[in-house]
Amino acid sequence: MVARMKITTRFEHEELHLRAINTAKEYRRFEAALISIFQEIEKHRTFERYEMPSLFMYSTKILGLSEATTCMLTSVMRAANKVPELKAAVEEGKITLSNARRIAPVLNSSNKSEWLPKAAELPLRKLELELAKSFPEKPAPTRITPKSKILCRLEVDLPHETLDKLKRAQDILSQKKQADFDTTQTLNALLDEFLERHDPVEKAKRAETRSANSLQSRAKKSAVARQVISLRPPGSAGQVQATTAQVAATASLALPQKMSPENLELARRMGFKIPRSPIPARQKHALALNQNTQCTFVYRNGVRCESARWLHTHHITPIANGGTNAIDNLRTLCSAHHKIMHKREY
Repeated sequence: MVARMKITTRFEHEELHLRAINTAKEYRRFEAALISIFQEIEKHRTFERYEMPSLFMYSTKILGLSEATTCMLTSVMRAANKVPELKAAVEEGKITLSNARRIAPVLNSSNKSEWLPKAAELPLRKLELELAKSFPEKPAPTRITPKSKILCRLEVDLPHETLDKLKRAQDILSQKKQADFDTTQTLNALLDEFLERHDPVEKAKRAETRSANSLQSRAKKSAVARQVISLRPPGSAGQVQATTAQVAATASLALPQKMSPENLELARRMGFKIPRSPIPARQKHALALNQNTQCTFVYRNGVRCESARWLHTHHITPIANGGTNAIDNLRTLCSAHHKIMHKREY
């Protein structure tokens, strides 16, 4: 390992100082350049060409920028779309990127003459105080800080109305359980109940249980019906046939008739509008259990998309090409990757 030489002379310190100044200028220039590039990428949605659902994912997964840097650049870029002077101030070194991000949510053409000079003159802490005074109702960004393996700290601004609801829920739970519930226990109980009611996976599990119970109930009814038939006197054959038919109708599931791909294409050429059958609830439940309500798109590096929001059900073989609602023809995609898949197909 080569030891670094100790700087001793005034000339060497001056040289290092000049290098630092020039590098800092280059750093600010590259920040401004990235803002311009982000503007173009978002305008033309270039990230979709590389199978990314958003600019954020493109920046973190492909460009390798940190989430914090990406959020900062994106926030400033979108504010600069409305107020171009912001990008110019960052490029010239008048406003730091951190200060630019702080004023980005409130900056507009009518107040730029006030906030651009403040962002240029004030240090970050004083700028944040000025923003808090001028916009007291604007919530601060939510912050989650890990504290240990099992705990994290959540900092969030809540409206008084929401806080009142939380306290009321805390009182109700404490009364119901005959024990003091703190805020964490109350939130956990509320989230458990919400997920139990609305999580597609939990709903699918309940549907699966109901289906199994229904089949058991039908089997019992069929067994009872067979016993009744076996006990009927010989002269009641017509009644026996009717009962058998009723049992069979009750125990069977009606299957919808489907047109062949050839007939669908023929009907379409003749000008008929082919109605799309809604996906049955049992298919949706099976899909939720099978794919865990998460986008199933896999990137080129083999990593699955982590999005669990804005999910769509995609037909692998399109309905227009004779595809069906069969479970093996369905997959879960986030809205961005659903759009990308359809662009590929057409």
